[in-house]
Amino acid sequence: MRGLVYNEAEKPLEGATVEVLPSGNSTVTDANGAFSIAVAPGGQLRVSFVGYKTQVTAITDSIFYKIVLPSGGPEQLETVVVTALGLKRQQRELGYATQEVKGNTLQTVKGVDVATSLTGKVSGLMVKNSAEFAAEPEMTIRGEKPILVIDGIPYANMTLRDVPADDIESINFLKGATAAALYGARGGSGAVMVTTKRGVGKKGLNISLNSSSMFDAGYLAIPEMQSKYGRVVNTATNTYVRSGDGSWGPPLEGQSVIQWDPASKTMKAMPFSPVGKDNFKNFLNQGYILNNNLSITQTGELGGIRASASWLGNRGTYPNSKFDKVTYSVGGDLKLKRFSLSTTMSYNNQSSPNIGFNGYTAYDPMYSMLIWGSPDWDIRQYKDYWVIPNQVQNSSYTAGNNNPYFDRYERLHTYKKDIFSGQLTMNYEFTDWLKLMVRTGYDNYSNKQEVRISQGSFQGGGNSTVITGGTEIWGESQKGSYNIGIGRGFSSNTDAILSANKKIKDFAIDGFWGGSVFYSQDEGMEARTQSGLSVPGYYSLKASVTAASVASLIYKKQINSTYGKLGFGWRNMAFVEGTFRNDWASTLAKATRSYFYPSASASFVASELIPKNDWLSFWKLRGSWAQYKSPAGIYSINRVFSIATNQWGGLSSAANPTSIRPDDIFAEGSTTTELGTNMSFLRNRIVLDVTGYHKRMYDFIVNAPISPSAGFTNVYTNSKEERTRKGVEVTLNATAIKMADFSWNVGLNWSKYATYFTKLDPNYSVMNRDWVKVGKRADYYTIIEYQTDNQGNIVFNNGVPTYKPILSLAGYSDPDWIWGFNTGFSYKEFTLSASLDGRVGGLAQSVTEMYMWVSGNHPNSLTEERYLDATQPGTKNYLGKGVKVVSGAITYDANYNVVSDTRTFAPNDVYTTYKSYVTALHKGTAWGGVPSSVDLYSTTFLKLREVALTWRLPRNWAQKINAKGIAVSAIGQNLIYWAKQFKYSDIDGGTENFTDPSLRYIGLNVKLDF
Repeated sequence: MRGLVYNEAEKPLEGATVEVLPSGNSTVTDANGAFSIAVAPGGQLRVSFVGYKTQVTAITDSIFYKIVLPSGGPEQLETVVVTALGLKRQQRELGYATQEVKGNTLQTVKGVDVATSLTGKVSGLMVKNSAEFAAEPEMTIRGEKPILVIDGIPYANMTLRDVPADDIESINFLKGATAAALYGARGGSGAVMVTTKRGVGKKGLNISLNSSSMFDAGYLAIPEMQSKYGRVVNTATNTYVRSGDGSWGPPLEGQSVIQWDPASKTMKAMPFSPVGKDNFKNFLNQGYILNNNLSITQTGELGGIRASASWLGNRGTYPNSKFDKVTYSVGGDLKLKRFSLSTTMSYNNQSSPNIGFNGYTAYDPMYSMLIWGSPDWDIRQYKDYWVIPNQVQNSSYTAGNNNPYFDRYERLHTYKKDIFSGQLTMNYEFTDWLKLMVRTGYDNYSNKQEVRISQGSFQGGGNSTVITGGTEIWGESQKGSYNIGIGRGFSSNTDAILSANKKIKDFAIDGFWGGSVFYSQDEGMEARTQSGLSVPGYYSLKASVTAASVASLIYKKQINSTYGKLGFGWRNMAFVEGTFRNDWASTLAKATRSYFYPSASASFVASELIPKNDWLSFWKLRGSWAQYKSPAGIYSINRVFSIATNQWGGLSSAANPTSIRPDDIFAEGSTTTELGTNMSFLRNRIVLDVTGYHKRMYDFIVNAPISPSAGFTNVYTNSKEERTRKGVEVTLNATAIKMADFSWNVGLNWSKYATYFTKLDPNYSVMNRDWVKVGKRADYYTIIEYQTDNQGNIVFNNGVPTYKPILSLAGYSDPDWIWGFNTGFSYKEFTLSASLDGRVGGLAQSVTEMYMWVSGNHPNSLTEERYLDATQPGTKNYLGKGVKVVSGAITYDANYNVVSDTRTFAPNDVYTTYKSYVTALHKGTAWGGVPSSVDLYSTTFLKLREVALTWRLPRNWAQKINAKGIAVSAIGQNLIYWAKQFKYSDIDGGTENFTDPSLRYIGLNVKLDF
């Protein structure tokens, strides 16, 4: 049957849920309010939409229905929700927190990743969006990484990046362990349930084209460099130093200095001026994101099929930074009386000629331009980067700093990944209350990466790798190197579930029993040249001067499971259910590999007991409890020798293991308790959902240090330490204004959580630290504090600050709370939507600013004392504010507690150079250690994440090109950024280490439906 769904103003409702009862088959309406769905005579059709009353219609012989939904119903809580194992449930039945995002809200502002558009739209969900090129957003729910489930399959090798926005029908977030308990250990941190589009919707042939183009329109955050000082000049020869040492030289005042001339490629005297004050901005390109999708759907009497092709092209701001993603997918449904079948398949190809090298220890472009470079050379003159092709680069430097263009085109990290996934689900209804489902899913991937370092490069590949978990490259500077890695793997997941749903008078009973087998395998091989390249520009293992190095890895895992659920309902207002699951994990010993975990939940619709009124439309109370277990990692309990090849005279070697790995390791555990309520007011104009949860974590598997006298350095064991995470989540949605031609909707998501120590292990917990105690937070952030006197003045020694010999608590890494605000205005054929989000509190180090200070390139390092140091060589002009020790000493015990302090102080009167003071004040930590307090910043920030202004063209205009609908949108992403302390870098990614400049995007989206 097919039909149309309208509101009372006879406007089509896009995204309304159409469900067949009692089978549970469902679909959603398209942009024109149309739907098509296979039905059996004698059933019922339930149509629901947020803010409107649900309509239930008997299915007759008619093949076309026009359904009008009156406003003001409780559909917020009647909507079908996709829960664990892909089973569809009514919202009112659930005893745990879930939240849904409709796919059509993600298909207008289309960035590189769908996850970016989810930021701020779900309470308890934190999305960290790094500004690094090609970096994938990190999603956590309640502080932990959730499992991703696509069309009921928990694929092991797919991420949300692999699913185009245009292929998504809806995303349901199961926030707690109870909601995702049936997924076992992988679901203990919640689940992200993606339902993709298949062959459902309006009957017949439907074609949709969605094209989005966004271009960068400036920077939200970009580092700035001082332009007053250059590099050190050798006064004996009047030649500037060509090693990368920053900008601690004389002022750039136009004096004649012998420098490298990139045009003649010789040294000659030239004015020493700030010609490169804008080097970094001049080096950058305009970025863009192009995102296009074409889908074709054919729907008939027995089902339908949908095919989709998507292409995404992303150019980053650095030269030669491109990322392309192509996705082909097909999915369909078939209904034959009591038998139904659905399937989806997808192929995804991702590639980049150079994903680059990120961070200080991988020698990011900022390393040579903003940190150890100087503003006395002009990047625009260095596009010709060869002196001798493939051997000698044209650079202002001869060590440390590559020519940035050479670095982007001759020091490459190429990337190519192919992903295939598919699932097949078959259902058979024995009766109207008993059904069998068999489902299998499979995915595989192949990931090829190469790192090519030209001869003449002053840097290798740093800490980059070419396979996941592989060896860090580093490489051999100036000799050249070639590295190749191929990683591949697959996973399969097969379920069989027998379910029953029976109603007896006022009571409803539902349940199921099933089993599953999950298997995953990952393997990789990496190889690299040794001692350089024998032939310049020949990137092959055959070019290795000495024997190439080769290594491989493989990981296999299997989990067999059985699970079930039994639930009861009374008068559609009181519900209680329990679940169980038992796993057998291959990563544990036979004695401990079987483990069991249950869950229980209940919900009560209290509004059913209250007389109908206009102010309280719906009120539900809910509660749940769950336990889950997490086994040891792959091969973690195995004691093995370390093998090294070609050690002595071509012979291999084997070394004894250094860890004790007992065979009685058992799975880590946790229990979660959750309470919540959902209320709607004023005929559902206002909907409030509040959740509080408490998660106790125990039996942690740790690799703890032990005394070397035991013959080992550590032991792999279960710890008795316990931690508890507590949190609160609030979701508020309101229709502030609702008129015939105008409406205004707002939504607010707010959440907070913190993890505390609730029990310490006397053997394996960190001891003798004030911040590691029962009741203290576990996400502590420590620093090395300055030595101070009793009044808090910094203690100086030889004119520079001194540090305490022990770590001190600075604060906590997790934010105090996170928030998101979404709003939408609709007037006739125009819609304006916007979303804002942010985080409050938390700490992170700014590696970029720290090294800008140390190298003399920070814009705030321009002081009078520095000028005197630079213009009067050999003098010391900086006097630090603080005190010095004139007598006495401070002593500590073995745990660095102060035993005695007999120091006496006097004001510091020892002068030093400004460089010495700054390098002592800012502690470089790229190679290990912890920061000083001046380099630790608050991660508080907010962003105007997305804005879209959409005009849906009149239908008669669309019909001129035989289109069913045309919509044009002016769009923007990452439009405004404000941070409490991170001025030069975007802290949206949660950490900062030479983060790429953060881009603002604006553009246009066009949708055509035929």
